[in-house]
Amino acid sequence: GGGPGPSPGTGCAGLSGEELDICNEHNAMRARHGVPALNWSQELASNAQQWVSACRKAKNSNNDEFFCHQSPSFGCGTDPNYHYGENLSFGYPSRTGKEAAQQWYCESKVYDFNNPSPKLAGEDDSGTIFGDACDPANNPKKVTGHFTQMIWKATTRLGCARNTCALGTTQGTLWACEYDPPGNFNAAQPGVLSQNVPRPLQGFAPMMIGERSAARPITTVIISDVDLYDVPGGVGRVIGMLRQGQTLPLYECKADDWCRVAGGWVWGAFLVRSHVH
Repeated sequence: GGGPGPSPGTGCAGLSGEELDICNEHNAMRARHGVPALNWSQELASNAQQWVSACRKAKNSNNDEFFCHQSPSFGCGTDPNYHYGENLSFGYPSRTGKEAAQQWYCESKVYDFNNPSPKLAGEDDSGTIFGDACDPANNPKKVTGHFTQMIWKATTRLGCARNTCALGTTQGTLWACEYDPPGNFNAAQPGVLSQNVPRPLQGFAPMMIGERSAARPITTVIISDVDLYDVPGGVGRVIGMLRQGQTLPLYECKADDWCRVAGGWVWGAFLVRSHVH
């Protein structure tokens, strides 16, 4: 391959720190929808770094500042050859890569899989959701374009970067992720959205019961570091941490995608579930 960073086709291999976290988070969410993992691209990460390093802003019709996209067609970039998809996230006083990805994914709460339409941000703002996007009240415009880009099946490469930027007197972390090929493309054409943004996978439990009765224990591999809970649903106590690459017995997965493993419960997006030994 040449150049720094992981070689093509290796997912998040070779990354560390925030880059590893934001890459893993993308691929854990994509696994949840049954679409292939993204491969980290140093080229895209460098592009993202170049963009966030300038903290580029624009003003909307209310004279409010916002961080703008680098697309020349609907952002404030000037490179006519720019052709990636892009997600931006601003959080203060700071925001981790994992948090940025989780905020984007939370738009899925207002996404209608029965009647999909790409709700992108308007030209007068980057669709930056302040506060917690996991609370639909903070997403009154029902923006879902960040979520659909994360999951977009035809996208194969990802690269992200962050910088400390300020909006007015508010200083925080600005993240940009670049995607290639871009998502949200031809989204108005029939079938394109449902093909590229499939529903979350369901229905693992019955298959596993059948396999268990054949006396073949199921094991699972952890995709990314994740908390282990005493009860399902993310409402209980965190009783431990499962590490990326760890292998352990898997007993059942509920319809809401919480799975019981040795020692407790974990959210199913972080598990590989096809391993039978």
